[in-house]
Amino acid sequence: MSMKKRSRLSPIRRLRLGESIKAARVAAGFDTQLSFALALGKDASSVKRVESGKVTPSVEFLHEAARVCGITVPALIGDSLDAPEEPAAAA
Repeated sequence: MSMKKRSRLSPIRRLRLGESIKAARVAAGFDTQLSFALALGKDASSVKRVESGKVTPSVEFLHEAARVCGITVPALIGDSLDAPEEPAAAA
């Protein structure tokens, strides 16, 4: 029986983390996911999955992305992990 590895982050937090990584990528001058992926030694689909919130990036990915962007891991993550678990309900 195979066990699928589960993410510890909610979909909302994964999406916010992906948005933070994308913002850092663009601010660092990587206009495309491909150029960023090449700098990371990854393929573009890996970057796309992280930025779209489909997967939770590994600690190694976060460290390498921060290094390539010239920032710290906390700066890369920003306040994305402080996002509420669920979107705010409409009033």
